[in-house]
Amino acid sequence: MSPGRVEFALWRASKKESSALVKERVWWSGRPPAPCTYVQCLRDKSVLSPAQQAKLAQRLGANTHLVPLDSCHLAPLDQPNEIATLLNQIALNVK
Repeated sequence: MSPGRVEFALWRASKKESSALVKERVWWSGRPPAPCTYVQCLRDKSVLSPAQQAKLAQRLGANTHLVPLDSCHLAPLDQPNEIATLLNQIALNVK
């Protein structure tokens, strides 16, 4: 990441967020079968290894599309153009 993006990420991380963002339980059972895209951050060294990410994506169900991306954990900051392109592709494929 560029120094400016690192500075922004550190500044943003210093802001208080609702604890519900990380403590609220989410259940996938009963989720309607809908397409899902999981971006696998190949250079993530902070949270989940690429292998762990692949297992997590697999648990989301058969309709999950795993997209590997040469990015650190903060993909929207590290690879903003690639993320924007991916989101546009997803939006175009929604029926």
